[in-house]
Amino acid sequence: MLRYESLFVTVPEITSDESSGLEKSLGKAVTDAKGAVISFEKWGKYHLAYPIRKYDYGVYYLMRFEVKDEGKDAVLKDLKKLFGVNLADLIMRDVTMTLHPTGSLEYKRPESLEETPSKDIDVIMKESKSILRRDRGSRDDRPARDAAPRERAPRADAPRAEAPRATAPQEVASKEAAPEKVEEVEVKVVETESAE
Repeated sequence: MLRYESLFVTVPEITSDESSGLEKSLGKAVTDAKGAVISFEKWGKYHLAYPIRKYDYGVYYLMRFEVKDEGKDAVLKDLKKLFGVNLADLIMRDVTMTLHPTGSLEYKRPESLEETPSKDIDVIMKESKSILRRDRGSRDDRPARDAAPRERAPRADAPRAEAPRATAPQEVASKEAAPEKVEEVEVKVVETESAE
């Protein structure tokens, strides 16, 4: 007998009826190929590393099963069809792997969002303040200040002393220094007769 496991992620709003229907249809595909389902577990809701179908969360399931060597191609083909076509509106991602035939079926999974205890906002605020205090260190760790007063930079809103204004360049007094040229233009007016 060959051992396999299928890990798949469903949409986050899957109902319990859809979950049990999922278990029945996948179990039927395995038993039709003369195999046996070892376990079918709902891991729970997890935050995804990247959005899938615009979902940030997904519900993980793990199904382990055994099948005889002659039925492995049929069961893998049926599962691929179920995951990709029949149950595609529920299942977002799936992977099926071969397990060692005599290896242990024990595994450790992280806590899901449903299992993680929620904290009160006051507890969260106290924890974050204590972390900030630890990061800053004690006052003894800070460098000592000099006894001499420091010269401070002027404030941005302080009034500024006015800078002396630049004077305009002096005009040339005599016309000899800068003679003006005036061109005379001759304008001719030409009258034309209009046809009446």
